[in-house]
Amino acid sequence: MRKLVESDEVLLVFNPLGTPSNTAIQKYLNSKKIPQLFVATGATKWNDPKNFPWTMGWQPSYQSEAQIYAKWLMKEKPDAKIAILYQNDDFGKDYLKGTKDGFGAKAASSIIMEESYEISEPSIDGHIVKIKAANPDVLLIYTTPKFGAQTIKKTAELGWKPLQIITNVSASVGSVMQPAGFDNAQGVLSAAYAKDGADTQWNNDPGMKKWAEFLDKYMPGADKTDGGYVYGYGAAQTLAKGARNVRRRSYPRQRHEAGGEPEGLYARHPAARRQDQYLGHRLRPDRPAADAALQGPEVGTVRRDHFRRRPLRVTLHCGNKTTASAISVAGAFC
Repeated sequence: MRKLVESDEVLLVFNPLGTPSNTAIQKYLNSKKIPQLFVATGATKWNDPKNFPWTMGWQPSYQSEAQIYAKWLMKEKPDAKIAILYQNDDFGKDYLKGTKDGFGAKAASSIIMEESYEISEPSIDGHIVKIKAANPDVLLIYTTPKFGAQTIKKTAELGWKPLQIITNVSASVGSVMQPAGFDNAQGVLSAAYAKDGADTQWNNDPGMKKWAEFLDKYMPGADKTDGGYVYGYGAAQTLAKGARNVRRRSYPRQRHEAGGEPEGLYARHPAARRQDQYLGHRLRPDRPAADAALQGPEVGTVRRDHFRRRPLRVTLHCGNKTTASAISVAGAFC
């Protein structure tokens, strides 16, 4: 990161992936006044403009997502016994806190078990066996994709059928449901803020047609069931539209709108207006993740200081397929 900032003199770091990795570079980038823009993580800590004005999130916060699951469960399954499997870091703890906040006074009586795992563990099968022994009615799966697929698969192998709700992060058909086994994933619920490339209802949708055409042109053979491609394309569109507001020759000191709406991939909510350090979206947990994810964000307005004058060079700091899509979009713009 120091090389990018001090030698390459990048304008900003775009869409860096992961809560731990972003935490590691947050103080440094803010001290150098380099935008840590649209981080690829929904941790609540990114919404701290007072202490970290150069950090801005993009996706919905994990706590807000968890609160939605809790409220839905209180309405649909008020007497359910709930177990929570979560990653033992800021990512998982945000979901845990959001769930308890959502249940409010009912949290103590509704949540019968909290089981954490370490991201360094090769398998979490033992945790699933332990949770099954507590006999909950609902399993909240607050994991990253690899462990989400393991959880769904192991639950099925045990012949155990609780209601499973999995994080939006791990709701991808291609990277989670398929490895877990489609038969095993039937009935798993989640929430999403983007249209799903695996859902046939979007075959004639203008925005998704543009997305599919883009993939066919720049990434032939890409797996359209992998939600990462929609994510990368949408984040890069936001960068491209926001970058058009930045003058190449002068950067006035007044605040400006850095966010743009990712065209066609999200259903804009007319009432959405935010002044937070991340783009807020609407999530609803009312369709099976194994069949199709939900669409419909509230793409809000975000504001930040103009970037100080520097060469217009952008670094996309993730090493995965999501970034490959994003690089092509940003490259086409620049």
